[in-house]
Amino acid sequence: MYKPLADEIRPHSLDDVVGQKHILGERGLLRRIVESGSIPNMIFYGPSGTGKTTVARIIAEKTNRTLRKLNATTAGLADIKEIIAELDTLLSLAAVAAEHDVFGCKYVGLGWNAYKLAEGDTPDAFYDKYINVARVLKSCGKYFMYHNHDQEFQRYNGRLILEQMAQSFAPDEMGFTLDTFWVQAGGGDPAQWIEKLSGRVPCIHLKDYAYGRKMALIGEGNINFDRVFEKAESAGTEYMLVEQDDCNGENPLDCLKRSFEYLKSRGF
Repeated sequence: MYKPLADEIRPHSLDDVVGQKHILGERGLLRRIVESGSIPNMIFYGPSGTGKTTVARIIAEKTNRTLRKLNATTAGLADIKEIIAELDTLLSLAAVAAEHDVFGCKYVGLGWNAYKLAEGDTPDAFYDKYINVARVLKSCGKYFMYHNHDQEFQRYNGRLILEQMAQSFAPDEMGFTLDTFWVQAGGGDPAQWIEKLSGRVPCIHLKDYAYGRKMALIGEGNINFDRVFEKAESAGTEYMLVEQDDCNGENPLDCLKRSFEYLKSRGF
């Protein structure tokens, strides 16, 4: 993607900024504010090209904040309203994090994205929509999690969507609640994907895949769960949760009992 030359050569740390050492130097006031992580309202004043936007960008990157730029000569009321709406979303996310605190839950999950590629619902659009969500939740001490289905195994620009999601978000920005049935339904190998996403799959949904694209009790379909358990242990998975969406007409409690007995037979 094309970037203006100014963006290509723009400094990425305060150490790279030339001048203003009295506020940006090792003991400078602005540097100490940035390193504290508690950023007050500020106004940078000066002629064009002196580094105001550069310093603002560095502060945003260092403190995991989103930088929104408005040009006073071209921005309109709609642009301002858009940013205000985004601020409302951020306040809502703080409330979501507080609700999770009540239950001692550090993971905040998103259970679905349609990925209708023909309508512009692409991995890039997903990143633009949720990167700030992930960073705000991180600042609240939470970990943004995504639950896959089979649509993430479509290819977009020659690559699997799930691969692009894992690459575009940093490991500490988004993890995955990997669902074994839906990985296999998409043509993937659940154990292999747990290994690929090692370190960022704290939760796994366990359900088996049976002939005819049917959900089955774990151990009663064709997924190799011994490999799944082995890879989950090495990947640092904390929780493996039996999720039986469809019991195929059987008593759900009987299904739960058989799932429990299967896990017990595997040493859990």
